[in-house]
Amino acid sequence: MSRHFDVSNRAMLLNPERVEWTRPAELFAALEVAPSMKVADLGCGPGYFALQLAALVGDEGCVFVVDDSPEMLGTLADGARDLGLISRIEPHQTDLCKTGLPDNGVDLALCIFVYHEIDDRDRLLTEFTRITRAGGTVALVDWRKGGDPDLGPPDGERLTAEQMLDPTEHAGLTVEKLDFSPDFDVLVGRVPQKADA
Repeated sequence: MSRHFDVSNRAMLLNPERVEWTRPAELFAALEVAPSMKVADLGCGPGYFALQLAALVGDEGCVFVVDDSPEMLGTLADGARDLGLISRIEPHQTDLCKTGLPDNGVDLALCIFVYHEIDDRDRLLTEFTRITRAGGTVALVDWRKGGDPDLGPPDGERLTAEQMLDPTEHAGLTVEKLDFSPDFDVLVGRVPQKADA
């Protein structure tokens, strides 16, 4: 990842003011996150979204948190312990394009504000569809080109609509773009029936 987020700035990702513009409760409602679900938060960082997901999936659910940074995962684990959610979190320190998660093991694979950092988005989406069950959901949330420059990376690092969408088509996903924010795009796709199923 050539535009990798600086882990020394991870505290800013936990700023409670982010709730005003990320609106996680609304986002997860739109994605139909529910108790007992298995969710993969890929590029989870210090856990801003993962911990909220863990609260939603309940004791019967699980959030697989995947990040290549031990510092990010360590901060996330501390937060999960503080909130009594550690039993609902399964950490994986690895590359997002090779998660090691089992085939068809999750109901929802999420990538929030990380997609623009990935060089090989075709490979990433292939991995997402591999780990997500048929009929499950893949959701990509990332910065919109021309969005608020005070939120997120410089415009030059953001993706065009075509750059967002092309890899989803290559992965066999038909995606819907939610009208959610002027500053970031939310793409939601259902994983089709798999040939070996």
